[in-house]
Amino acid sequence: MKQVPQAFVREATGLVRQITTADAVIINLVIANLVIGSVGLLVLPYTLPGVNLLAAVLVAAVTSFALSIVYWLFNVAMPRSGGDYVYNTRSLFPSIGFAANFSLTIWTIFYIAAYASFVASLGLSGWLTTLGTINGNMGLVNLGNYFGTQNGEFITATIVNVVMAGLVLTGLRLTLNVLRVLFAVAIVGTVTAILVIAVSTHAQFVSAFSAYGNYQAVINAAASSGVFPHVANWNQLAPSLLGIGFAAETLIFFQYSSYVGGEIRNARRAAPIALIGSLLILTGFVLLMAFGFTYTIGNQFLGAIYALYYTASPSYPLSVPPSLVFFAGILAGHNQVILNLIGVGITAWSLAIVPFLYLTMSRNVMAWSFDRLLPERLASVSPRFHSPTYAIIFAFILSELFLIPYTYVAQFVQFFAASTAGLVIDFFIVSIAAIAFPLRKTLYANSGIQNRKIGPIPLITFVGVIATVFIGVLLYGFLTQPGFLIYVPTSVADTIIGELVAVSLFITGFVVFYVSKYVRKTHGIDLDVALKEIPPE
Repeated sequence: MKQVPQAFVREATGLVRQITTADAVIINLVIANLVIGSVGLLVLPYTLPGVNLLAAVLVAAVTSFALSIVYWLFNVAMPRSGGDYVYNTRSLFPSIGFAANFSLTIWTIFYIAAYASFVASLGLSGWLTTLGTINGNMGLVNLGNYFGTQNGEFITATIVNVVMAGLVLTGLRLTLNVLRVLFAVAIVGTVTAILVIAVSTHAQFVSAFSAYGNYQAVINAAASSGVFPHVANWNQLAPSLLGIGFAAETLIFFQYSSYVGGEIRNARRAAPIALIGSLLILTGFVLLMAFGFTYTIGNQFLGAIYALYYTASPSYPLSVPPSLVFFAGILAGHNQVILNLIGVGITAWSLAIVPFLYLTMSRNVMAWSFDRLLPERLASVSPRFHSPTYAIIFAFILSELFLIPYTYVAQFVQFFAASTAGLVIDFFIVSIAAIAFPLRKTLYANSGIQNRKIGPIPLITFVGVIATVFIGVLLYGFLTQPGFLIYVPTSVADTIIGELVAVSLFITGFVVFYVSKYVRKTHGIDLDVALKEIPPE
């Protein structure tokens, strides 16, 4: 008798539930990344003159809170590795669900390369050049400048990439122990930088900056050269709404623990703590950043100094890029303890995020393979380390290939900008899947969330509508505002390229799905069977 192939590669994933609730919170906090959030907020006044930073953060928080409820409910209904890949494929059309998660996963693997590079550029370079500039030590400035060169970034990033991929291959126990230490260092140093700015006065900042340039002269130079205007009102509605794109650079990336849902102990209880708890912590810190940037540094100054920096104006007064490290550093004065604490902390953050991305994205790749959408070898789990060996190696090879153009091709910056939109597309699809989930009557009836309602409306549908509307606005801002680098007002061709790049991996996901479906069908495997069922744990 001919044997009928089973729906999944095997009856169990081979993964082990070793991730605690606290670890899940750490995963979300690290990947959300307050350091990158600071970059988004700092450039926002330049990108959208008239923006109210605090208002933009609050709108982004509302968006993210609705999305956190969506992920929490889905995590309860389907606590599986692969996260929204499983949610989307089982709630919507399988092809759309796979394409959305494919876009997020491949772009996130690209971010492995970027964050490995940030260890050099944002971490070591920013720390050493700032320390050297403040102390008048040209040796440190030159060393920091080396880490900011293409070769310095590439070599450092490759070393980080190799070490961190190797760490994750050893399994969760050692990986989580190392990451707990890195997180502790990162959060202390980064929060110190945020607090130094938030508790300082505007007069103190103006005085501290005077050692490097004249505060008002920066504003006047930007206005007189036409690169940034004087803005009378920094509480405008439209810029504040469209500004949620950069304001959400941290807040909307709180949900990565869902991708390792199959390895979290008591996932149903841990989900709301990990998702909503980490978002509340992040919101508090980002609001504190927005407060310090607005009232200590000043929006007009931020818009002006970034305009001078990005246009390579001869009026730009600094030898280093404007950054959280620099602004906090000059306010700390010559306090070497605080300066080094901030520098080490921000470097540790970029370092810690790399293995977390390997950890989460390898589970997505494994989940695709488990459903037979990719070669079955990628679903292989080491019996000794309980880690998806080939999925991690796949992510390493792809990230290292991404690192080459990211480092050496200047035009690749548009790809980097478009990648954020490519990531957010997945969240948009998850929100739509939340609206549709109750229509999958059998799945919904056995989900454990079927009784959670607001009046007659399922809670997951209610928050799904809110998240869909706000994320739609966020995507609109990404695709139509020149500060996000996808829309280029002076070039139709560049705009088309940017928009195509943003959706390129989503489209590629459809192609991969249907090619895989055809190939499996020729081998007597019907993918539709697996994609109607919840995968085993």
